[in-house]
Amino acid sequence: MALTFPANWGQGAREGLVVEFQRSNESVWVGNFAPGLGGIDEVLAHPNGADVLVVSSGDLWRVNPRTQDAIWLASAVFGSWVISGPPRLVFSDQDVAFLCVGAEALLWATPRISWDGFRGIQVDHEVLRGEAWSPVDDNWSFFRVKLADGSVVGGSYTGPEMTWDLEDLKRKLV
Repeated sequence: MALTFPANWGQGAREGLVVEFQRSNESVWVGNFAPGLGGIDEVLAHPNGADVLVVSSGDLWRVNPRTQDAIWLASAVFGSWVISGPPRLVFSDQDVAFLCVGAEALLWATPRISWDGFRGIQVDHEVLRGEAWSPVDDNWSFFRVKLADGSVVGGSYTGPEMTWDLEDLKRKLV
């Protein structure tokens, strides 16, 4: 039987993103992750080398394959990028901002960069760049994010700042 995440979601034999995990003793178990409201499906090694990050239709989960525990982290993940040296993962959060996860915790989160979506995302070892949509101007605006600290230049968003519960997310990622 697959373990369902969240635990009460699996009533009624629903199927989401099904992932098989292997423990260090070679035994396996299966997780069935409820789909989010929209976004990517992806399974990624956590930069800590022990955990796994699962994205099911945009819902991001941190999974400990040894204990079979999963913690929900975020919703509406529309993209992910693996960064090396040091290993990190960058996620497009709600398609308007970015989060960066390192081996120890959340490293940074950008402020809101786009009104509604990104395109042309490119990543090198120092910078993530692309264009952010603005319905106000009916135009795409260039932006870049410094991968070392999440600082942003450019973008299209000019409204009030988004509020993040970064401390809660940091606790969930440790």
